[in-house]
Amino acid sequence: MMNQPTFSKNLPAPVRMLIRPMLYFSMILHGGFLLIPLPEPPPEVAEVEPEPVAVRPLSPSPSPSPSPTPTPPAVQPPPSPVVTPPPTPVVQSPPPAPRRPSPPPPQPTPPPEIDPFLGAELFETPPPSPTPEVVQTPEPTPTPEVVQTPSPTPEVVQTPEPTPTPEVAELPEDPLAEFPHITGAQTGCQGQCWQIQQRSTSVARNLLESLEAKGFTIRRTDGDRTGERIYEVSKDGEVQYYISLFSTLDGGTKYAIADAPLTREDLANLNEELSP
Repeated sequence: MMNQPTFSKNLPAPVRMLIRPMLYFSMILHGGFLLIPLPEPPPEVAEVEPEPVAVRPLSPSPSPSPSPTPTPPAVQPPPSPVVTPPPTPVVQSPPPAPRRPSPPPPQPTPPPEIDPFLGAELFETPPPSPTPEVVQTPEPTPTPEVVQTPSPTPEVVQTPEPTPTPEVAELPEDPLAEFPHITGAQTGCQGQCWQIQQRSTSVARNLLESLEAKGFTIRRTDGDRTGERIYEVSKDGEVQYYISLFSTLDGGTKYAIADAPLTREDLANLNEELSP
């Protein structure tokens, strides 16, 4: 049996080389189109058919039977009232009006007498009419005016103002009130200094440590004199006092507190036992 030549064998070699890739590409392309989601069809609106309404014929309403018309009772005519004619009033004739008496005829006035000498008519002078007495009306008594006596004005008692209590001036704090004296120190120099049987270096160290703990600033103001130490004590930038320490001949220490450093002459006046 002879093999029939296929269609692909008759094609040129370049075309045969493109057939298989084109076939694969066509399959992939068709597969891609099949994977594209299609839009969902619109939901169908179900047509609701109206329910048939059962029509029932209405029974004819019974016609109302005519009610018998009641016969009205016979109306008897009212008896005619007997009209009594009113009595005829008797008209009396008015009495005759009395006649007024006729006035008497006027008497003739006699002619006035004429004085033959004066040739004038004499008239009788009528007597003068009496002058009416003038009745004096009494003047009304004046009502006395009521003088209102003014009520006495009450005296206003002025309450004395309370005397303001004088403010008590705050006394300045004594900077020496809380001075940390050395334990065992006794007053000397007639109450102007303190003395203790300790070396001046030990006394100075104890005093400076106690004052610095209270917030004071200590500064030494003397030079390097033997047996003499003077310190300036200040707080918040203000000098409070000065401490002068001196060694005594018996190995003790005396210290004095003053507003200014004590000079050697001042110290000599305090006690003659100070070392030279």
